[in-house]
Amino acid sequence: MTAHPTEAKRVTVLEIHRRIYRKLTELEQQRWAPREREQHINDLKSEIELLWMSGELRLERPSVEGEIAWGLHFFREVIFDATSKLYDSVEEALARHYPQYDFKVPSFMRYASWIGGDCDGNPNVTAKITACALEECRQAIIGWYVQQVRRLVTVLSVSANVVNIPEPFIKALEHALHGSGKAAEIIARNPDEPLRQFAAAILGRLEAMRDGVSAKPYARSDGFKSDLRELEKVLAELGGDLIAKRFVRPLRQQVETFGFRTVSLDVRQNSTVVNRVLTELFKFADPAGAPAPDTPQWTLRVRAALNSGEQLEVDQLALSEEAQELLELFDVIRKASTGLNGGAVGAFILSMTRSSDDLLAVYLLAQYSGLATAMDGSGTIALRVVPLFETIADLRAAPEILDQLFGVSIVRRSVRDFGNSQEVMLGYSDVTRKGIEMIGDLRTDALHEALSRAPIEDDTLLALLVLAFAGQNVRVDSGTGGDFRFGGRFGRHAAALFDAEGKFAFDVDTLRIAARGVLIDVLSCREGISKSGIVAIVAGGTIGADGFLSNMGTEDFLSCLSRPALEGSCADTPVLPRARVKDTRAALVEHFKEGHFVHPAALFAPDAISLAEWLAKSAVTEVEDDDVPDAEDVGGEDRAPEGDEIEEGYREAAE
Repeated sequence: MTAHPTEAKRVTVLEIHRRIYRKLTELEQQRWAPREREQHINDLKSEIELLWMSGELRLERPSVEGEIAWGLHFFREVIFDATSKLYDSVEEALARHYPQYDFKVPSFMRYASWIGGDCDGNPNVTAKITACALEECRQAIIGWYVQQVRRLVTVLSVSANVVNIPEPFIKALEHALHGSGKAAEIIARNPDEPLRQFAAAILGRLEAMRDGVSAKPYARSDGFKSDLRELEKVLAELGGDLIAKRFVRPLRQQVETFGFRTVSLDVRQNSTVVNRVLTELFKFADPAGAPAPDTPQWTLRVRAALNSGEQLEVDQLALSEEAQELLELFDVIRKASTGLNGGAVGAFILSMTRSSDDLLAVYLLAQYSGLATAMDGSGTIALRVVPLFETIADLRAAPEILDQLFGVSIVRRSVRDFGNSQEVMLGYSDVTRKGIEMIGDLRTDALHEALSRAPIEDDTLLALLVLAFAGQNVRVDSGTGGDFRFGGRFGRHAAALFDAEGKFAFDVDTLRIAARGVLIDVLSCREGISKSGIVAIVAGGTIGADGFLSNMGTEDFLSCLSRPALEGSCADTPVLPRARVKDTRAALVEHFKEGHFVHPAALFAPDAISLAEWLAKSAVTEVEDDDVPDAEDVGGEDRAPEGDEIEEGYREAAE
C-alpha cells in the first residue's frame, strides 16, 4: 500500500458503487417474482439517485490519519477475505492440473505499506503518526478476528450429547477456558457445546487485546493460530472436515498471513536527514573531533562504532527538533519490533542512498536506539535496512555500494537473520516522464539554434555530417543494410548545390549552409522515433549547444522534478527548501524569473559509460574492415581519379 493515494473518490461513493454492482448481480438471477424484481429495480434506481446527489471527490487533501484509514478500508472490505479465497483457488488449481499430488498450499501472501511511515515523502508524517499507524493496523486486524470468531461462536453448535468429544480436546478446552477469565459464564451460557465454549474462550482473549478485560490476551499470533488448529483437528476427528474448511481454515490462513499487524509498515527517511542527525550526535559526544559526512574520517568513525557496539548517552532535549524526531522514530520502531506485534515494522527505507556509509549510518542509529542484539558489536541489528537508489549515478554505483556494505560483519550477520537476502529499491528518476520529454524538446531547440548560429569549423562540420549518419533515427537503403530511405526533406539541401542550368556547382558558403541544414533536419534529441541518440548529445557538446538552452526555472519544468532534485536545484541560490514541495517550487520560479536555470540532465554531456558502450558496439569488426577505405585510398583535393578508375567504378556499380 503506497503513501501516495491516487484514488480521489470518497469511501461513501465507493460503497454506493458496490451496492449498485450487487443489485445488478441480483437482478441477473431468474428466481424473482414480478413484485420482488420491481423492488430490486427501485432499489437500484434509488442508489443511482443517491450517487448523483453525493459529493464524488474529496475537496481537501486528506490528513495522514485519513490516508491510514483509507488504506485499511480496503483490507476490511476486500483483502482480508480475498486472501484466504486466493489460497483456496491456488489449491484447487493445483489439484485440477496435478491430481496425482496432494498439495498443501502455505499462507504465502504478506502485505506491506508505508502509509504513515513515509517520513521522507510526506512532511506531515511524524514518529507519533507512525506509532498511530502501527496501532491502527493492529486494531484493524484484531477487530476482523473478533468478527470472525463471533461467527464461530454462533455456528459451532456441536453437542457433546450427540458426538463423543476426544479427550485431548477436553484438556485444550480447560486451558482455553482458564485463559478466558470467564469459564463459569461461558459454560453456563453454552452447556454441553464444547466447541462453542472453546470459540467463546478465544473470543474473550481477543477482546482482551482491545479492551483490557479480565481475559488473558494473546501474547503473539502463534497462540491464536494454535487454538484454531485445535478446532480444525477436533472437527476432523469428528468427521467435520467441511465445517473446518468452511469456517475455521480461512481464519487460520488469515492469522498466518496478517498476524496481529495487518501489514508490515515500512518506514522511509532521507539519507541527508540521517547523516545530519548522526553528525549532531557525534558532535554532542566529541565537539572537537566529530567528522563530517563523506570523508574518510566519517567512514572510519561509523565502522568503528558498529564494530565495538558503541552506545551514546545523549540528553535528547539538548538536540535539535530534527534529531529528536528521528530518534523518537527509532524508539517507535524498537517498541514495535520487540512487542507482541511481531513483524509490524517492515524495513527502514533510505531515500537517496549514495554510499555504503549512508546505510551504515542507519545501522548505527538503530544500534544507539536499542535495536542491537549484543552490546559488544558481536550480534546483529534487528532492523531491515533497504537502500533506495534514485538517481542514474546512484543506480550505476549500486553494485559497488552493496559490496562495501556487505564488507561490514554486523551487516552480514543482520542480513542473514532476515533470510540471507537484501532488498533493494530502485526509485523513480529525478525527472518525470513529462520532464524527460521537455528536456528532449529543449535540447533539440538549443541544438538547432547552435547549428544555425554557432561558429563551426569546416572539419568539424564534416565530422558532424559523418556523425549524423550514425544517429539511431537514420535509415538508408544500401548494400550494407538498412530498411528506410531518407525523407524527401533532404532534397532541398542537395538542390541548393546546383546552378540554374542544372549543373553541380556551388561555393563554399552555400555548401556550409546546406550541411548545417542537413544536420538540423537529422539531429534530434526529442523522445520517440525521431531521436538521434547519443550522437546528438556529442554534436551538441562539440558546438557549445549548452549556451543556447533556454531557462528551465519555470513552473512547467520544475513540477516535473522529484523532491530531492527540486531541493538540489536550490544549490547556488538564496532559496532554502521548504517543508512543502510546492512552496519550494514557487520560490525557485520566482527566483529564476530574473535568472537562468538549466537542469544538469539537460546538458550536452554524454554519459561516459553509454558512450563507451556505443563506441564498442559501433566499432569496425574484422568482417566489415574490407568495406572501409583506408586513409591513403581516399583521394584529396589535389588528386583527380584517372579515366580507367572512373570506368572501373561504373562497371562495379553496374554489377
